[in-house]
Amino acid sequence: MESHMHEAFSDEILAALAGRYRVKIEDLQSLGGFENFVYTFGDGDHSRVLRISHGGHRSADQLQAEVDWVVDLFKNDIPVSQPLPSLNDRLVESLRTTAGEFHAVCFAKAAGGPAKPEDWNDQLFHTLGKIMG
Repeated sequence: MESHMHEAFSDEILAALAGRYRVKIEDLQSLGGFENFVYTFGDGDHSRVLRISHGGHRSADQLQAEVDWVVDLFKNDIPVSQPLPSLNDRLVESLRTTAGEFHAVCFAKAAGGPAKPEDWNDQLFHTLGKIMG
């Protein structure tokens, strides 16, 4: 992420966007991120991921197109993390600030974790190919 985008992000922006999902800033745990600010909250079957992007990286329309595609995949039984609506019933929330726009998207947190090299085998690649195909 470009440094000016990182510097523009604040706890006030985080609190405002998290609040649109009925989440308090103290309930968020940072997962890091490269091009986005990524947080997790909730527990067990109710774990969620909140991803916040600066408008200079992706526009609200681009993010809406992404989540529309993921929703379509989900509706067609492809194993993806389901986008979840905000309290305003939106899949993409935007906040205009003096430092530009920030956009938030919330997803159900996927079970499991990244595949490790010892997990790589013919069955894994067959399954991934089937899903992507």
